Amino acid sequence: MYFTGIKVNDKVWSFDFGWGRVEEVTKNSFYVKFDTMKNMYNRRRYCFNGIECNFNNMKNQTIFWDEFIFDIPTKPKIPLQVKQYQIHLNDNYHGSELVDIEIKQQGEDEFYDIANHGLMRDDIDIAYFAYRQIKQFSRLLALRDQECINSKGYKFILNKTNWYIVNNGKQFLIYADDSHYSLCKIYFKTKEDAQYICDILNNEQFDL
Repeated sequence: MYFTGIKVNDKVWSFDFGWGRVEEVTKNSFYVKFDTMKNMYNRRRYCFNGIECNFNNMKNQTIFWDEFIFDIPTKPKIPLQVKQYQIHLNDNYHGSELVDIEIKQQGEDEFYDIANHGLMRDDIDIAYFAYRQIKQFSRLLALRDQECINSKGYKFILNKTNWYIVNNGKQFLIYADDSHYSLCKIYFKTKEDAQYICDILNNEQFDL
């Protein structure tokens, strides 16, 4: 048994009550008075296997020779799952679900057309850079529309505060814009929505 040989005045530790001292040992059990118990008659009886004897339904050991030290876990970063947008580049540069983006060489002139929508590039590396930017734009748009009900489908409104996200290479930051419209920004109706998505990205819960 775990507590075979236990004696009066031995110190023990309980999940429920902390540190205590053995006051009495009988043939089949022992009694413990805990430091947290002020009433001199309020003590607990344990079997030698460490299970409290007074409860028939008690199945787990709750008392030990020494204290258990736990590292409190932080909340895990659970990657968000969002719908993969297939985007069609229209005049407003907004996503919809029409076609995939792909880079195609046009004729012998080695111009690269992104998704056949006239975004011509004369260098394959530049074309792929633009391709990645558009894919990130579409995934961020999908994330906003899934996670922010108030900002779902939100577009820039002139003379109104429009919040958007900027990646400075180290972290995502939020800015306000009320004077002009940029095709490369995804706007939010509220600062809270923009900050919420910013936190998701900075906490690496979503990979653009």
